[in-house]
Amino acid sequence: MAKIIAVANDFAFGPVGTLLTITKPLLLEGHDIIFVGNGTAYQLGSKAGFQQAIKQDTRSPGYIDFALPLFQQADLILSSMDRLSVYMAQMAGKAVVYIDVLFWYWEQLHDSVLQADCYIKQNTLHDTANVLKFQSRMRNLQSVGPIIDLSALKNRQSRQQLLVAYGGMEAENTYRVGVETGYPYFMTEVLLHNLHIERFERVLFTGNERIMEALHKKHASSRIEFMTLPHEQYLQEVANSALVLSIPGLEAPLECFGLQVPTFFLPPSNISQYLQLDHFREREVAHGSIHLRDYYPELIFTGLDYHEKTQRFFSQLRILEQDQHVLLDMARRINACINNSQQWDRQRQAQTAYLQTLGGNGLPRTLELIRSFLPR
Repeated sequence: MAKIIAVANDFAFGPVGTLLTITKPLLLEGHDIIFVGNGTAYQLGSKAGFQQAIKQDTRSPGYIDFALPLFQQADLILSSMDRLSVYMAQMAGKAVVYIDVLFWYWEQLHDSVLQADCYIKQNTLHDTANVLKFQSRMRNLQSVGPIIDLSALKNRQSRQQLLVAYGGMEAENTYRVGVETGYPYFMTEVLLHNLHIERFERVLFTGNERIMEALHKKHASSRIEFMTLPHEQYLQEVANSALVLSIPGLEAPLECFGLQVPTFFLPPSNISQYLQLDHFREREVAHGSIHLRDYYPELIFTGLDYHEKTQRFFSQLRILEQDQHVLLDMARRINACINNSQQWDRQRQAQTAYLQTLGGNGLPRTLELIRSFLPR
């Protein structure tokens, strides 16, 4: 069996969730996998049954000294959007597979990442422009459909549960709840004080550990729970749910779509979610959704650096936080979705059709590509 180092970028739950979907079958095959990550990535990685989970900031000055000897012991490095780990793998002379669920977004990519032994991009938004821009400089670009673990469908126990998926909500050195944004706190107040949740036997909020703990202390009851779940258990709760209210994040919507649960979208909580919700609406797979642009001027990010984009987005999000008229109207619209079972069916059908346009589940092909780099 192979020894694999699996690293996830600390950017909410998208990169780590995708990585855990990929490593789950590899662990079942008996491969020795060590996980490396920090922040939100470590929150999920430490719960995933790896032989070892190491809490390490991959952006810290000491990462090179930490990673090089560790990587030299491995047969393969799997990096889910952690760019420095690709460079470290190359320094160690090890094969590296890079997984990117945000390929459409990048304006620049470092040469070391472009030269990964295998660069797996997940098909989601329109990315033709970036394929044309980067492919000639890439060693081995591979495209796969959405990378989703569908095993929860086998054990589905349907119940009248509403699941609210906030995702990781934070990114190291980029944005933090309580600093740039208070999103999960004001959104939870809106939902609990205004939603008609009588039809649900349980309301489960999921997300970042620190935030779920704070919300649990303030709002938990016999019917309302706040939890940070292991990824596999989270997917089972999604599959068991009647309805999901989700941020329009990197992976959560695709997982909900694949698990065939009608999914309605809360407002975006970061820049990529803003653009993804635009895309979901364009593709008619967001029949129930709340967008900042429904109430405020459209945000244009073209030509801005990342700091300027972030500042522009969170400035508008802070306006929403204080706008009681808009928050009440949002609650009214979400209630309309909850009470319209025909819209649930329409949304579910649209989700299934959308996934097929992306090539279906990309997990089998992703595993095939990774196994081609493992010792035989």
